Amino acid sequence: MKYRSTIAKIHKWLGLFILVFLLIQTISGLILLFREEIIVYDQSDDQYENTISLGEALEALAPQSQVVRIDYDAAGDSPAIFRISRGEDIEFYTLAKGPGGSFEVAHSSRAKVLEQIFHFHHDILSGDIGRLILAACATGLIINLILGLILWWRRGIPLRKALAVKQSAPPQRYWFELHKASGAIFSVLLLLTAITGLGLALTPELRPSFSVSLPPVDPLPQTDRTSLDPSRLEAIARQAFPSQKLRDVRFTKTAFLPYRFLFKPSSDFKSRPPGQILLDPFTGATIWRSDQDESTAGATLAWLYPLHTKFGLGEIGRVILILSAVGYLLVLLSAFYLWSIRRSRKRT
Repeated sequence: MKYRSTIAKIHKWLGLFILVFLLIQTISGLILLFREEIIVYDQSDDQYENTISLGEALEALAPQSQVVRIDYDAAGDSPAIFRISRGEDIEFYTLAKGPGGSFEVAHSSRAKVLEQIFHFHHDILSGDIGRLILAACATGLIINLILGLILWWRRGIPLRKALAVKQSAPPQRYWFELHKASGAIFSVLLLLTAITGLGLALTPELRPSFSVSLPPVDPLPQTDRTSLDPSRLEAIARQAFPSQKLRDVRFTKTAFLPYRFLFKPSSDFKSRPPGQILLDPFTGATIWRSDQDESTAGATLAWLYPLHTKFGLGEIGRVILILSAVGYLLVLLSAFYLWSIRRSRKRT
């Protein structure tokens, strides 16, 4: 049919146009899925305690250091990652409590490299322009997946036959069938990843459109008061979201800004989105919390990140996402190889 031929051409050229971007995004995303395994603390024995309170962590660091963020390992078997500001540079350190209550601090160059990979995955190190480019690529991927499913589905053909790949087929036919089968098998997971990735890329534009509130970032009035013990602030934040795990804390020691605590849901998928809370460091009063916004749009935007990273299913979701990423690499590579075979035949 003529319309299938037109769809096939659009599917081919659109896929080739965004192939490099998607290949880079898939590989960088796969690396980030193993972030906690890559940042491994070299422990001399098994007596290290990695569940360190916020107060202990800040006290263990040099007083002149300005900690701007702490990333916690929810599983408790990797140390916390500290981002310390030193002038224009951000350095990364790991911290764990050893035998006898002593602290072990180590510079983490791998954490810094992973942070660059994250920013590359987020906006290809180009700020808003890169973010919008990736949003366009995600849109192209969604369209291409839908077109591919239209080409794959044929009325009256059994599912088993539609997904079959003949090992004895000629190279061009073999790669064509492999591309169709792998694309069909992983299409639903890839669509979910692409849609949530598009939502994350366009979150700054979507928030005002859906009237979703943002946490305030205005500095607090300067005062001579002494801030509360950080561990007390941490306890207040945890009480606000008792069923969720603390993901990271963001703050500055020199500016009068609130402490920002970000949580993530437990491993099972729940309707409540990941929590955020901003606390006054001097009084412990709640300045803003994410569950104040009960709108459907707010909950949807809050779920974009956990759905994109682990499908909202914890470690099971991560395994599924890894398999889908490997499957998508197979889709991309088979498409490129199939195109190269056809191109070389046309030249000869």
